[in-house]
Amino acid sequence: MPFVLYLFALAAFAQGTSEFVLAGLLPAIAISRSAALGRSPEASRLGWWSARLRWRSPVVGFPLASHCRDSSALSLRRTHSVCVPAMVTIAMATPARPAPAIRNPGGDSRLELRALRRGPVQRNLLLAVLVNAATFCTFTYLAVMAAGAIEKPEIPLLLTIFGAGALAGVAIAGRYADLHWRRLTWLTAPLLCAGWGLLALTIAVPAALWALAFVQGGLSFALGSTLIARIVAVADDAPSLRGAFATIALNIGAVAGPIGGGVALDRFGVRGPVAASAVTIAVVVAALVHTRLRRR
Repeated sequence: MPFVLYLFALAAFAQGTSEFVLAGLLPAIAISRSAALGRSPEASRLGWWSARLRWRSPVVGFPLASHCRDSSALSLRRTHSVCVPAMVTIAMATPARPAPAIRNPGGDSRLELRALRRGPVQRNLLLAVLVNAATFCTFTYLAVMAAGAIEKPEIPLLLTIFGAGALAGVAIAGRYADLHWRRLTWLTAPLLCAGWGLLALTIAVPAALWALAFVQGGLSFALGSTLIARIVAVADDAPSLRGAFATIALNIGAVAGPIGGGVALDRFGVRGPVAASAVTIAVVVAALVHTRLRRR
């Protein structure tokens, strides 16, 4: 595998850490929800803009944008410093040649937008939004919900276990989502729904909390990553924008989930966000069943 891909992974690790570490900081600080909202419209513009630049320019832009976005949060400076060596090395290692010619002559944005309005693309976009909303609905408040079940010093370890599950889920999706996406989707979606329901019932039981943190992290990111990959796969008529709209689906879910989870936490207590996640994934399962029945 090309060395530059490892550098991309390092930069993604740093940015991902800056995103997820906020869940652990939530009980102590108030965090603006504008960051993910702000990224959503920018993703499509950046995807279109990068198609017209030499390869080296956009890869430098991502770490810089990440650093500028969160530079006011002192607790995250060390995280973003990881991006600096990756940024410099990527800029040096990426071939400085023009991007390959794309399928749509002249890069007509209307042609690509029409491709993204097709039924399979819309369906996978919606499912990706729902799955990611369910994930962040619970994960954002996991530290808050776990406070009554485990000791405060154990909460960072719980979040780490959830992250380890998420890492495993992404690895599984990366290995199987290309050729076996349908089987992976049908396996993970019902299990994820059942897992959220079980966690809602056992949120105060430490043993269940520890076990389900890993399991739900794995299932959530296996399913979510599979759906993101499907967006890119079915939107083959939109080479410039399909990745951007997959990112938008993820970020819309990352915004809607915490908002819904906050409302559920306020109204129904610590079980509220997990129950909301269970209901959301139940909708996903129902949509999958409906799609299969229509094809028969």
